[in-house]
Amino acid sequence: MANQKSDKTAGIGASVVAVIDENTGRFALVLDKTKPEPHYWKFPGGKIDKEDVNPEHPYDDHLAADNAAVREVKEETGVTVRVSRLGKLDKRTHTQYLYVGLGDFADLAATGDEGEIVKSFSLDQIRGLQNFFPNHLPILGMTLSLVGLE
Repeated sequence: MANQKSDKTAGIGASVVAVIDENTGRFALVLDKTKPEPHYWKFPGGKIDKEDVNPEHPYDDHLAADNAAVREVKEETGVTVRVSRLGKLDKRTHTQYLYVGLGDFADLAATGDEGEIVKSFSLDQIRGLQNFFPNHLPILGMTLSLVGLE
């Protein structure tokens, strides 16, 4: 039964992480040119995979999402983060778990594991981007509220 739930948990959710450098306060954004246009700068994230489901807690969707958040940030940016949950959004096809993640950008990669372009941005630079992913604006707002910058 636990494996059935694990199989169901994987792929039905996604994690998105507002990644902040704990030393400078800059944000890590990724741009994936392999996706269809328009190309947007966005926060790292992705689907919950089977490897994210903890076999000791196979019914814990939140724990699987936490694990996916940390894994996706590492894969897409090279940075190891500590994540805190901001909340979740129930979408039509899946649940999206939202996080803020703190890490050291000394390990920030120029490209992610799947070819994403990775850069760090100040808050002012993000606000000035014409091609920041509109669906991630609420995540930015929640992050700024959490850290007292709004």
